[in-house]
Amino acid sequence: MIAKNTAEGVMTVCRLLDSDGRRYYDGTEANTKGFAHLEKEDEGDVMLWEPHRWQKGVDDFVNHVHYSCFSSLAQVTPSPGLKVYLQDMETTGGKVVRTSSTYETLADALYDYVDFSIHEVSVAGWKRARFPAISSTAYGAVFVDDEGNILGRVSTSDVRMISGDYLFANVPQGATKLVFTTENTADFSFVWLTNSLRIEDVSPTR
Repeated sequence: MIAKNTAEGVMTVCRLLDSDGRRYYDGTEANTKGFAHLEKEDEGDVMLWEPHRWQKGVDDFVNHVHYSCFSSLAQVTPSPGLKVYLQDMETTGGKVVRTSSTYETLADALYDYVDFSIHEVSVAGWKRARFPAISSTAYGAVFVDDEGNILGRVSTSDVRMISGDYLFANVPQGATKLVFTTENTADFSFVWLTNSLRIEDVSPTR
């Protein structure tokens, strides 16, 4: 089925053919590509009923991909990793991180912007980091080494993304710190650090 929020508190659901998931139950063509479709407007998210299963979704806003992960196991499998909360990281208000390749050091990349803040978290010894973010190609996150040299940059603009949604990226070799930008009014969840490169482990199991 395809489901879409069509009004406040209202979700419209349309069944797809069991024999052809590209068409609605009446045989008309469905848009199963969402915003990536070149001719049709987004019609909602494809949903699948899986009895006696558990599942999770992972948004990859950088590559504009959504993953739906399903497990046939009876019990939820814990995702390996570490949650880092706001009180456990260094925060500086009124700053953003510019992600243009013009800037080679963290000091050069920082810019004053009263509506935003930057946060620093250690990523030494970890392979992947997931963090709260903003939808912007100009401002975002950088991975740096102990001297503040930028080893990796992360930013994106996606129409589905709102401030507080997460981005994730692999930690570059030699990087010891992640510095990322958030909007001051956005909800802040946590940073998720993991050594697993499986896509299902981007979202920690609660």
